[in-house]
Amino acid sequence: DRERGTMNILIIHHYPGLGGATLSCYDVARALIETGHHTVVSVPAGENEARRMADKLNIEAVDGAPPVIQFTYHNGSSGIVRCVLKYLKMQRYIAKWEKLIDEISPDIVLLNSSVQWPMIKLLKRKGIKSILFVRETMRKNQLGLINRYIRKKLSQADGVTFLTKYDLEQWDLPTYVKQYVIPDSVNKDNYDMTRTKEESRKKLGLDIEKFYVLYVGGINSIKGAGEIVSAVEWLEEPFVETVLGDLAENLRQCSFLKSLIQYREAKYVKKVYRQIEMINKTESRIQLKGLQRKMDDWLNACDVVVFPVGKVHQA
Repeated sequence: DRERGTMNILIIHHYPGLGGATLSCYDVARALIETGHHTVVSVPAGENEARRMADKLNIEAVDGAPPVIQFTYHNGSSGIVRCVLKYLKMQRYIAKWEKLIDEISPDIVLLNSSVQWPMIKLLKRKGIKSILFVRETMRKNQLGLINRYIRKKLSQADGVTFLTKYDLEQWDLPTYVKQYVIPDSVNKDNYDMTRTKEESRKKLGLDIEKFYVLYVGGINSIKGAGEIVSAVEWLEEPFVETVLGDLAENLRQCSFLKSLIQYREAKYVKKVYRQIEMINKTESRIQLKGLQRKMDDWLNACDVVVFPVGKVHQA
């Protein structure tokens, strides 16, 4: 197979939920499969949305993959202390990854996030080429000590892709690094928009006459939940705000220890919920619908989609 140009490709994906990176991961996998390459995706172990999507798309997924070794320092991450502690904690999985990579024996590995750069060293030791997908926005000053260190590590990949030219210029990798801008796009095959707005509203149990604003970021400070909830307080126009995505119930009623570890985000989530409760006292103007596996009818039923990003974290 390899003599005919067909490669054995492993894509490493570490996020268990649905989102842009997950959708893009499977778009890339399907493109590689359609061009004749044997492609397998490593997704987090256990039952999760990423694995369910792989099964639905009939894409081969690795069973029992260990957690990916990560260095989660970017504009949407927590501070450097938690980042380093998490990184050190994950060192125990190196031997398991060595065993898994030996079993799969890939010709090339696609790392589906910039935070996976610690995996490059392991792959180099195995003599396996790597392509790193930089999806996250650089944190703070590009000339800072930590970013310079990460830049050095990114440069060790055999290829690096960016979502935008801005991200490519921010990282300013050495010219000898093979680097490309490959923007994400919406795969129209994933959506059935043939129903009318009225049909979609009826299916979802929405009022036919009302004006609906759709926000898909969940209760999350980075995505801007607080901004859109505050907007509902200010605006007098009669509309319904529909919130999709992770509703952060785990932070709303978390243990004392977790509330200390994730103090800022837990405080933010509780504040947003208090606002929602106040707004909905007299009239239900904000609907919390949670995570959705199918977006077709929501996009079709609502009048406008908003994304008031709180902090730029991905292109």
